[in-house]
Amino acid sequence: MSNRRLIIKFQERIARFDYRPRTSHARIESHARKVLAEMASTRLLNTLRVTIILRKNLETMRDGDKALGWSYPRDHAKGKTSRAKHYPIKIDNTLPERELLRVLRHELMHVIQRAQGRLSYRTVKGQPVTYWRPVGHKGRSIAYPHDDTHPEWEDRPWEIEARHAEKAYR
Repeated sequence: MSNRRLIIKFQERIARFDYRPRTSHARIESHARKVLAEMASTRLLNTLRVTIILRKNLETMRDGDKALGWSYPRDHAKGKTSRAKHYPIKIDNTLPERELLRVLRHELMHVIQRAQGRLSYRTVKGQPVTYWRPVGHKGRSIAYPHDDTHPEWEDRPWEIEARHAEKAYR
């Protein structure tokens, strides 16, 4: 039996003469641990590795809006039934502390959704597809192809759940 535990690491690039006040890594980590403990079981959390990457300029999204943060699975599962265990989260480090922690809660919810197997992205016949399984849903996941039928960002059910988590877990 191995003694696994939740691992949280940081990556941050700091400009040489950037003296503006920052949210400390210890504060971000304690907030992340507290929120994750409320979101998921200890058994699930003990299998996860989260890397919080703080960057000044995140890429813009397809619609031209600037992303405040995002998460993604780093190591892809070897089999169809296993899931990734390492989830990097990128967050814009120019955000004020309160906003940074809100974005962190939002992205941590996506990590939990993926770790529980409720949210996944795959390519089917060359077309990217998002698969979503709501809590308590029986049967196959609901497929959302990335085409004209794909819902707008604010209407996607996994985003609605993540926005709820921003407010519910403080």
